[in-house]
Amino acid sequence: YELAANRAYRVMKVLIQYGVDPNQLSFSSYGSTNPIAPNDSLENRMKNNRVEIFFSTDANDLSKIHSILDEEFNPHKQQE
Repeated sequence: YELAANRAYRVMKVLIQYGVDPNQLSFSSYGSTNPIAPNDSLENRMKNNRVEIFFSTDANDLSKIHSILDEEFNPHKQQE
């Protein structure tokens, strides 16, 4: 739980640094207690150890937020 909460905090901190209103953000962190996949493989455990962030904002802000998250946290994005 603590690891997932730290992940959520980091994501929210980055969004706030980019100017997202903290009053529009909330989060939940999950692990094996609320799985979305069986905990029978590393890949599935990685899916279960997740952060879900909820936004109360309009579509323009969501597009901005999506870009920020992709830039900061997409592990498949090539580093320049």
